[in-house]
Amino acid sequence: MVAQVKLVNYADPTDELIFPITPSELPETADASAKSFNVIGKGSYSFPDGRAEYKLSIAGYFPGKGRWTPFPEKKLENLPHIHDWRHPEELTFQLREWLNNKAKLKYVADSKAGLMQVPVFLSKYSFTKKGPAGDIVYQLDFVEWRSLSVFIDDGGPSGGGSSGGGSDSSQSAGDGDAGEEDANPTTYTVQPGDNLTFISKRFLGDGGRWPEIYDANRDTIGDDPNMISPGMELLIPGGTVAEPNLDGYTPMGTDATVGSDVGDGG
Repeated sequence: MVAQVKLVNYADPTDELIFPITPSELPETADASAKSFNVIGKGSYSFPDGRAEYKLSIAGYFPGKGRWTPFPEKKLENLPHIHDWRHPEELTFQLREWLNNKAKLKYVADSKAGLMQVPVFLSKYSFTKKGPAGDIVYQLDFVEWRSLSVFIDDGGPSGGGSSGGGSDSSQSAGDGDAGEEDANPTTYTVQPGDNLTFISKRFLGDGGRWPEIYDANRDTIGDDPNMISPGMELLIPGGTVAEPNLDGYTPMGTDATVGSDVGDGG
């Protein structure tokens, strides 16, 4: 089995980078988050409180044009270039674009040690041109991409996790008619930080009903329910024409609880 490392853009799976030479080392680091307390007469105590993001770092070189021959009869001259060759300037340009555009990437390392796939973003790069062959030496640092879900707490006994369409407890007096059920709008424009679970909780009263919104907007969102982006206009199933600012909707960011998003639709 030939080891291979590649990066794939979540937004466009055809936009990928296969490293022409597999890096000799693939270091991975992770830190546990801890809460520490001082107890009088006993000293300090620490307890695990989740973990920090994974951090990955790879180093190597992109072989220059002087090292590559496209002729099959001379393919042995390409060793140790295991994978297809691309011009190093093309590869560095692609990496710069990903960093500048804050691209969400899939880091894939497939080797005898096993398969590793982690959603990441490129946090740092270093490129150095070296040698007469046109090589570019690189150092790439990645940080795990972790998502968050934000839910509106309706103040109910279930702590905001119940289904149903009650109004938010943080609704101020005078917002809408007292005792009158809020009407969902027919459409909603996705805002930064939104996900389908949040939108479902806000308008359908239950974050677990996000598949209903996804099914109604599959043509807009695409095959991956996680890939919603600010500015998308989504249909709200069963919605009626309404103005959220006039009908008692709680503004985003108010009375919110934050939880880890580890499921689909978030």
